Amino acid sequence: MASLEGKVAAVIFPQVNHLGLVEDTDELADACADARVKSIAVIDPMLLATGGLKAPADYGRQGADILVGEGQHLAIGANFGGPGLGIFAVRHNAERKNEVRETPGRFVGKAKDNAGPRLHRHGALHPRATHPQG
Repeated sequence: MASLEGKVAAVIFPQVNHLGLVEDTDELADACADARVKSIAVIDPMLLATGGLKAPADYGRQGADILVGEGQHLAIGANFGGPGLGIFAVRHNAERKNEVRETPGRFVGKAKDNAGPRLHRHGALHPRATHPQG
């Protein structure tokens, strides 16, 4: 993985893979840190909340850099589809307090109107003050 430095911006990995097996997240996070690439952890908040899995902050020597996941099932069932709830978090501590400024200022989401065509919704999430002051 050391040969990835400068070629890859990040490595994304789930704690539980598509076969239902638990990945060695400590080894993956440490390999990312050694290669100086961002580690992005894909999580299931229900498994974290029940203590069934390790928190991404505890992966390896320094934890995962970024956390993403789906949180719809925290509040409501997926009855006939419905809106999703994306979870996005960035490590923030005394040594890495400026990394939140490296995140996108705005996100664009997909939506559907009453007529049916898909559209892109600008401003689906504003993680920090990005509106121009006028």
